[in-house]
Amino acid sequence: QLPVTGYLPLAAAMAQLVVCAPNFSEGRRQDVISAISDAMSAVGSSCTLIDVNVNAEANRTAYTLVGSPDGVVEALLAGAKVAKSKIDMELHTGTHPRMGALDVCPFKPVKGISLEGLVLCSRHFGRRLGDEVGVPVYMYEMSATHDYRKTLAQIRDGQYEGLAEKIVTPEWKPDYGPACFVPSWGATVTGARPYSVNFNVNLIATKEQANRIALNIREEGRSSTQPGRLKAVKAQGRLHEEERLVQIATTILDTSVTSIHEVYEECLKDAKELRVAVVGSHLEGIVPLGILLAAADYYIRKDDLFISDEEQKVKLAVERLGLDSLGKFDSKTRILENIVGQGSCGPILSMQVRKFVESIGGRSYNPGGMTVAATSAALGAALGSMSGWMTFGLKKFQPVEGDMRQLIPPLLRSLEELMNLMDSSYQGTASTSTSVSGIDSSEIQVPLQIMRTVNKCWASLLEMAKLANIACKPDMQIGAKSLETGSWAAMQMLRASTQELVNVEQRSKITSEARGELQHCQDMCREVLKVLDERI
Repeated sequence: QLPVTGYLPLAAAMAQLVVCAPNFSEGRRQDVISAISDAMSAVGSSCTLIDVNVNAEANRTAYTLVGSPDGVVEALLAGAKVAKSKIDMELHTGTHPRMGALDVCPFKPVKGISLEGLVLCSRHFGRRLGDEVGVPVYMYEMSATHDYRKTLAQIRDGQYEGLAEKIVTPEWKPDYGPACFVPSWGATVTGARPYSVNFNVNLIATKEQANRIALNIREEGRSSTQPGRLKAVKAQGRLHEEERLVQIATTILDTSVTSIHEVYEECLKDAKELRVAVVGSHLEGIVPLGILLAAADYYIRKDDLFISDEEQKVKLAVERLGLDSLGKFDSKTRILENIVGQGSCGPILSMQVRKFVESIGGRSYNPGGMTVAATSAALGAALGSMSGWMTFGLKKFQPVEGDMRQLIPPLLRSLEELMNLMDSSYQGTASTSTSVSGIDSSEIQVPLQIMRTVNKCWASLLEMAKLANIACKPDMQIGAKSLETGSWAAMQMLRASTQELVNVEQRSKITSEARGELQHCQDMCREVLKVLDERI
């Protein structure tokens, strides 16, 4: 059996995001399709079912789940348990190749998780599926255990009908679950894969010209002796008769290897040589935010722009890539994080200011000191960022514009982290699924993270104190003291929490780290205030 050591669920709700597309061998009985949907949707906010694609001819339904790794695993298991009771593969017929009731289940990373981490997640699911549902499971792609059974085609060769004979051979012993044929189920294939997208570049040209460019850029190239320029890319020219265009239709097999803007720029280069016009592009389906942010960051560097807001970055990427050319690119329905509510406010940030203050002053411990600590620190980072923005773009401060470009982003990132910690500080929203210094407690994790994040602000704020608009002097002074107050307050909350620790060594280790963070914070605060006091 494969080890799953090292797999950990989320450290904080939705800090990691994965997408999974389980394919169940049922596409004709709506009651069964709905029962599987309902079971997976019932998991809760940690996983969202965003699409159900029913194919009656294939007798197959592809679901799309997006959520935290542990949330997706729980949803899959819930759906699989329903499928076990309602799908009988001995009765299944359809046009699509298949070998199991839950036929194939690929995991893809969206954000906050590496492919290595995703492999561990998929194996965690495979083990639990085998143990809890009692069915054979094979790992494939990056999670595969043998090169000869790495691809879906290799594992599914012979399909369901050939599985009874195949599964009992040593070479085809399942990775998880029983090493015998389960007639009503068959077997499931699951594993981790890189995120792939279909991305098409539009041309006013002939199909032959589009093909010439496709051959130049695709990894396979023209032949084994004439490889193409872009790794992990498949491409071909095709007609788009409705728009009277041709397209270089590409599949980027791994967006961490080749990005959409690289494909677009390479197509532009070849189109220019052929003297044909590029008229935008088209991204198929739903895509992770990171794909568009990477494109925006490329054009920001290329044109020496200064854009920090994610929404504005998306607009830049859409404009530069021409993603609106065949119809409006609606970020609310086309970006994964927007669909599942990533970035939406939690219980604290969604409150109006008056309600927030009144809730702190109410007859409850929550929100309380921890939330106030995070809020004070967040306001300090906000005032530092504001001071930068009140300097950037003004003619009299043009000599330090380059400095502001460097100093503002770290403060914005820290501000975002601290606002998230405002929500995490609220009882019931902070996850305790991973540990800090071996302790499984948000009452220790959150104050430590507040103190660490505060200390990320000082390098920028110190330079800001030297260079920023002097009119913002009091704002920077208040910002520095707010950061210090937030760190000091977090320390007090941490001290109260660590008193409950029985292990003296763990308590000492955590307290020592916190004291170091606070001391650094206080030292930097004094230095910033000293610089500001000396400015006239």
